Amino acid sequence: MSKIDFSQLQGLEDQARRRWRQWRRQHAARTLSERRLLVIAGAAVCWYLLDLSLFTPAWSRYKAASLRATTAESAVRARDAEVARQGQDLALMEGQLKGELERLRASVKQQAKALDELQSGLVPAGEMRQVIEGLLARNGNLGLVSMKTLSPEDITKAGLSPQDASGLYRQGLEVVMTGGFNDLLAWLVTAEQMPRKLLWQGLVLSTDDTGRLLLNVRVLTVSPDAEPLEITAP
Repeated sequence: MSKIDFSQLQGLEDQARRRWRQWRRQHAARTLSERRLLVIAGAAVCWYLLDLSLFTPAWSRYKAASLRATTAESAVRARDAEVARQGQDLALMEGQLKGELERLRASVKQQAKALDELQSGLVPAGEMRQVIEGLLARNGNLGLVSMKTLSPEDITKAGLSPQDASGLYRQGLEVVMTGGFNDLLAWLVTAEQMPRKLLWQGLVLSTDDTGRLLLNVRVLTVSPDAEPLEITAP
């Protein structure tokens, strides 16, 4: 362990005191303006050192933090704007979907009503034979030659309903009857005047080998039943 040389320390202290007294004498010898300039220069040096060591780094850190905060705030605003835009787009699409759904519901309701009116205005499939025979019985000059069932057909394929309708089928009978022309015409007129109608297709007027006048007609109606009618008669 080294020993402290007190004599050397004493010499340094004396030297420092001499320099301090020398600086004081020099300072006292200066004019008031020079002393003020020295004080101002010293203060400026101290301020520069403080600014260099404290204020400038702190200001740089503040600017960097402020820039990060501004960037983060801009990102948040951009995200909020995007979320708001997406919300508006979703609300618009939802409104469009609701409108389209309402239009579809109205269209389905209207079509269902039209189909109900169509079906309610026609003779039920199960009553077709009874109605036809009842009309023939009103005129003793008419006779039933044959009656056979036609295969059921979906009304969307038969051209009786829009393509998006379903659940109803066209049921029909092919009827051949004989009689005079006026009697056959009167039968058709009477059938057309019934409260509940029958649809007609393929009216064909002909004669057989014996000269009898024959009327071949397809009588149709609409039914929810897809099974063929079991009402064929010779």
